[in-house]
Amino acid sequence: MTEKAHTEDKHDNQKRKTLVALSGLIGATASNILLSGNGFEIATAYANSDAKSRKPKLFTTAQLEVLERICQTVIPKTDTPGAGDVDTHGFIDNQLHHCFDTTAQKAISNVIDTIDQSALARHKKSFSQLESLTAHTLLNDIDLCKSGFKQKDTEQFKFLKYLIVFGYYTSEIGASQELTYDPVPGGFKANVALSDIGSAWGSLGFF
Repeated sequence: MTEKAHTEDKHDNQKRKTLVALSGLIGATASNILLSGNGFEIATAYANSDAKSRKPKLFTTAQLEVLERICQTVIPKTDTPGAGDVDTHGFIDNQLHHCFDTTAQKAISNVIDTIDQSALARHKKSFSQLESLTAHTLLNDIDLCKSGFKQKDTEQFKFLKYLIVFGYYTSEIGASQELTYDPVPGGFKANVALSDIGSAWGSLGFF
């Protein structure tokens, strides 16, 4: 196998594993949408990029602050970092810019603004400044389409949650600490006695 073919095969395996993991979390349909086209490649490139070189593509500084808090509220810090801690908000900004059309971009921008405006109306504070319980209550309301939120807001927030899950679980922390990670699937056993195997493998199948 050539080096190029080996790299492509490894890439395909990583994509399949990501698809399986995400399908269990957000469903097969949503996973296919997020990984379609060059979505996986863009996500991988961002995850491997230098954090200092990452620049906002779509959102203002204020929107990114609100988005960071939304990410951290959806997947909070426990014994592992939360979604805001691993720059999921920056990932979403980058992913939307490269992989989605203006309709999807506006939907996420709108729901970020809607959440922040609701926080200002209820608590006289930006969502990024709310206490954890208060922030959680507000997101629960938009998730359930109550307390003044509309169905469109709930649908946009659902899409945002998909992006948060995708961004978090394709990060190093999410992939290796939150999900079950096995660098050597099947394990490795050294010095296995030939008697345990039965016989050595022949090469006939390769010709």
